[in-house]
Amino acid sequence: YSSPTKTAERSTTTRPETFKVIILTMERLASLKRLVDSLSHPDCAYGGFGMGVDLIFHVDRPKTGKDTAAWMETVRWTVEDVTWPHGSISTLVANENMGLRKAWLEAWHPESDDDRAIILED
Repeated sequence: YSSPTKTAERSTTTRPETFKVIILTMERLASLKRLVDSLSHPDCAYGGFGMGVDLIFHVDRPKTGKDTAAWMETVRWTVEDVTWPHGSISTLVANENMGLRKAWLEAWHPESDDDRAIILED
């Protein structure tokens, strides 16, 4: 992620191995909430994996360079309102508009051969 500003990280569990769920978003809060609700559904039995599942939000900036009310509410929601009992929650905010292509390409860089992640878009 190109020069992101790390807004918040909250650890709710500590496990030696983790799987990362990376969500690319900008200012579509209703769509983002629907995605997080789906990931939080009881049918998603993350505990069965025997590892933590960390949730990482990558929030892109609007193209105009001006932070819109919808964008600010999206950032606030990811930092303050999301609950995730399966692992840590992080919010990374881009310093400038990256665009969708670059957001995907910069979303994740494995730290080891054992690192696993899925990248989703709201």
